Amino acid sequence: PMIASASGNIRLDGTRFTAKLNDSPLQGFSPGTAELNSANFEIDDTSTIDAIGIADISLSGSAASLAKIANSRPLQVGRMISLDPSAVSGKANAEIAFRFHPRKKENRKQVLGWNALIDLSGAGSRKPLFDRKISDANLFIESTPETVRVKGDATVDGFPVRLSMVEPIGGSPASKRQRSIR
Repeated sequence: PMIASASGNIRLDGTRFTAKLNDSPLQGFSPGTAELNSANFEIDDTSTIDAIGIADISLSGSAASLAKIANSRPLQVGRMISLDPSAVSGKANAEIAFRFHPRKKENRKQVLGWNALIDLSGAGSRKPLFDRKISDANLFIESTPETVRVKGDATVDGFPVRLSMVEPIGGSPASKRQRSIR
């Protein structure tokens, strides 16, 4: 998503680039539904074609808005678990970290890796998720390109439960599927 307006600092020390941004609504969302809390970008050596950048981004807003971001590249987590952002309700906070090649080069993967931590409160989905109706969810989600881990409380098919799940995604057998509902 595009940053609508932000304050911050951009600095170039020799070949080291850093940018720190604060507080900005995100364009493409209803007012107040998606906010950039902070973002930090760093590239140690901008002089090389093989430079690697790192970024840490903090977001907050409606669960639907953050689910829409989770469906975008490079994350695409929502798509992998058949999550429809338009069916999601509740509030969310997210911390996303990723490593990337800032310079495009033919036949090279741009994003090297990422990790997202998401805290959902009062969340639910009008459409089934994992073939279940989920509502009143207070969940902590950790996601990587290989795995989604979910822990917390929710109402599933009308019953209050404690969830603990590990869901492999992305075609890599990085972890084994585990589901505990109590």
